[in-house]
Amino acid sequence: RGPVVDYEELTQRLKRGELIAGLDVFDPEPLPKDSRLRHLPHAFVSPHVAWYAPETFGRYFSIMVDEFVRFFSGEELRFELTQRMVDIRHGRI
Repeated sequence: RGPVVDYEELTQRLKRGELIAGLDVFDPEPLPKDSRLRHLPHAFVSPHVAWYAPETFGRYFSIMVDEFVRFFSGEELRFELTQRMVDIRHGRI
């Protein structure tokens, strides 16, 4: 979670292509608009707004994994990434 992550090391490993990371918790929150993490191709950054009930976690996780498999297989995504989402990720909005 946010404060336990070494963001400098994470950023360097993402730049080298050693990792792919999905992040929704940061220290500080919200992630600063000028954060390098917003611009790295191997970093999937989303705001920390998600909440789930224990009984819905399985379905939520299944949908997420299915979408990653589609993405990395070059298949059409079920949940389209919009330009607005990209702009938010890059701190333009």
